[in-house]
Amino acid sequence: VTPANNATNVVTNGKIVLTFDRAMNTTATVGTVTLGAGTIGTRTWSTDKKVCTITYSGLAHNTSYTIKVSAFKDALGNTMTAVTSGYTFKTAALPKMSTVSPANAATNVPISGKIVLTFDKAMNTTAGVGTVNLGAGTIGNSTKTWSTDKKVCTITYSGLAHNTSYTIKVSAF
Repeated sequence: VTPANNATNVVTNGKIVLTFDRAMNTTATVGTVTLGAGTIGTRTWSTDKKVCTITYSGLAHNTSYTIKVSAFKDALGNTMTAVTSGYTFKTAALPKMSTVSPANAATNVPISGKIVLTFDKAMNTTAGVGTVNLGAGTIGNSTKTWSTDKKVCTITYSGLAHNTSYTIKVSAF
């Protein structure tokens, strides 16, 4: 079973993979997988009918879940022993921003420059993910660059007015 028992930092939307030692009955109504929360999605089977992949979504961050498996049958109709104790895993905690530059309440910040956001874990660096707002200044996704470890995001800004206060708002990373 994947995620493995006692796995940590598991994604909140992903796949459960069940691997059997023989070909299974792949009828959609045969076999039950419960997760305790979230949404169990579609099942797909490998061509040899030994690997069942089930999508899930909507799990909370930093939370433990238990996968329970029952009522699966092999191709000959034998019902597998239920796994009632389950496989427990914990989802990843939400990332945290450890530093922001310019710092809070900084003065004499240039009207054009760079905002540097440092996170405590690797982030999704896909273009269009995450927004940073400054109010009147402009920030574009095309100016966002990431460190190789995907923990530091540098965003170029321009067009700020002299002697004006701005608030950096960061969301959806």
